[in-house]
Amino acid sequence: MDVQFRKILLLLGDALFMFASLLLVVRLRFMDTWEPMIFWIHARAFWPLYPLWFVLLYTFDQYEIVRARFARSRALFFAALAVCFFVGLAYFYLVPHQRITPKTNLLLHVAVFGALACAWRMFYFRHIAGSSPTTVGLMEDDILTPRLSQLVGEHRPVGYTAVLLNRQGDLSAQISQKRVAVFVIPSSFQADPSGATRLYDCFGAGAVFLEPVQLFELLERTIPLETVDERWCVRNIRERRAHWEGIAKRTVDVVVASLALAVASPFCLLIAVAIKLDDGGPLFYRQQRVGLHGRQFEIVKFRSMREDAERSGSQWAVPKDPRATRVGTWLRRTHVDELPQLVNILRGDISFVGPRPERPEFVERLEREIPHYRLRHLIRPGFTGWAQVRMRYARSVSDSRAKFEYDLYYLKHRSLVLDGLIILKTARLLFRGE
Repeated sequence: MDVQFRKILLLLGDALFMFASLLLVVRLRFMDTWEPMIFWIHARAFWPLYPLWFVLLYTFDQYEIVRARFARSRALFFAALAVCFFVGLAYFYLVPHQRITPKTNLLLHVAVFGALACAWRMFYFRHIAGSSPTTVGLMEDDILTPRLSQLVGEHRPVGYTAVLLNRQGDLSAQISQKRVAVFVIPSSFQADPSGATRLYDCFGAGAVFLEPVQLFELLERTIPLETVDERWCVRNIRERRAHWEGIAKRTVDVVVASLALAVASPFCLLIAVAIKLDDGGPLFYRQQRVGLHGRQFEIVKFRSMREDAERSGSQWAVPKDPRATRVGTWLRRTHVDELPQLVNILRGDISFVGPRPERPEFVERLEREIPHYRLRHLIRPGFTGWAQVRMRYARSVSDSRAKFEYDLYYLKHRSLVLDGLIILKTARLLFRGE
């Protein structure tokens, strides 16, 4: 089964159990006076909530079946249920219904749905997600085979399995015998004059042909640097969007940043008081970053580290950074230290979504060690980005390389829809302290 079909099937199961849980709760609560009209009254009250609840489940990674099995995302599932309950509570207080006040029913509805959806997910990942596996054929001695094999192996729980093919043998016969559904074209075939001929011979074997980069984009939504060269850049990187899309993105940035700044102002005042009471130092931390087309600008954050934190020079971020102040540890865990960057958005230094801007001293080193790294400066950097929601902070050159591969995916596929999904995913990080 296709990954997207599996996701849709999981969502349809949730929709069914959401409906069933409401029916069960109302039936039990009104056992003595039950009639169908009671259910439909409650259904009309609850249904406006359901689209928002599905958005919240998506935000909390409940439909990212490729990345994690339910056993690994159970904490996020229950966090999503808690948020769904409080959102529902706010909804019924702000939009009172004349015939019912379903506060207790809301709690029972969320609890019953949680139990049913939990059981559904355990059944789904055990019996459905990995059924009808898709066999991916890899050339055993190709330079990208180790990484591709690891990628496919990580996705085995959701129905992918890898088999190795011998370069010296009859490829068409091997594809048929091993029931290969997807054949990854070896990178070495591009330099081999006989490669195209051997591929032509395989066309009747029934497999779908993909380039290595296409498999990475499909399964991991990243673009490995090994597959990127000048020709790929010319074909896939658009420096300028459609005019209307650029205007729409900038308009959204300005409007949302203005509203967020107005709402967050009282909270920012409390943060300022806490920083002053903690160690009496400056409120803000200013730092040079590299932005659009390599231009430098000053980014502003609430100060979360000691004043002498970089006395020995620039350093990578580390877990449980000992340089953080007491208040700063909480600020960084919840990311509220980045609220002043709303001003950077209004000034046009950054957008809401884009590659995170790096410090000039790090950029100089990364451009030397990571091929094509300058490509990320073709678009405006962002408050959050695709790499941010897929990985944690970069703490080394290798981390920066991995994050840059996600940036390349964003550079190729960026759109207002993808920006919206990234913003939703960013909200989840607040609940994980990442």
